[in-house]
Amino acid sequence: MTDRESLISRVRTFLLEPDIFFRQLADKPARYRGPLLIALISGLCSVVSTWLVMSWMTSPFVEGYAGTAPEAGFLSSLFGFITLLASASAVFTPFVIIIVAGLGFYILAGFVSKGGSLSHALTAAGWGMVPLAIYEVMRIPLLLAYLPSMSITISPEFFTILKNSSSTASLDKEAMAHMITYNQVFYSYTMTDACLHVLAFLCCAWFWIPAVRNTCAVGHRQAVMIVLVPLLLYLALSFCPTLISGGHGR
Repeated sequence: MTDRESLISRVRTFLLEPDIFFRQLADKPARYRGPLLIALISGLCSVVSTWLVMSWMTSPFVEGYAGTAPEAGFLSSLFGFITLLASASAVFTPFVIIIVAGLGFYILAGFVSKGGSLSHALTAAGWGMVPLAIYEVMRIPLLLAYLPSMSITISPEFFTILKNSSSTASLDKEAMAHMITYNQVFYSYTMTDACLHVLAFLCCAWFWIPAVRNTCAVGHRQAVMIVLVPLLLYLALSFCPTLISGGHGR
């Protein structure tokens, strides 16, 4: 069998028979290169999409402050720094997911089994993040497709009020929020992105269940509970408000 055929065979096994893939993974010494590469690709794509979103969201504020605030130059630099910091920090999120998922699965499995390996649980969690990496790659062209039609409208009164500290203190935050409106295209993008993100995590469960079963030495039903209970709870807390709202603005 050639290297190309071996690679195709492994990919087919990973996608269609993940139980066999993770059983073989658990029988060998833990290797971190593959999971780290998956996390790196996901993180770099997340950096790009975060930068695009943050740049789009901060530009109206920079323009608005430029006409009303004497310290506009400082504020522009501050928004630029915030955008850069938020974008750069996005690269670490996939690595955090690997640690939280792998360690969490291993700890939960420890209540029903004394076997398993933490190092294998971590690498298996990383391999199971392939759907999230695909989501992050797809997110960039999706955002670029929506971005030209997305818009933010900020009331001039918003910037005037911010210049007066006493007015800011007396004004309700909800009232100020109503001075910032997004068009329907933005909410359509938000809804689409949330649905794809949820779908990506559910696809991860397809891999994480056999991963936990084989690297944490638990039964299939136990692996399903260990993976799905915390995952569904996380999805409900993180994405339900967006999905229930239907992507509509205030």
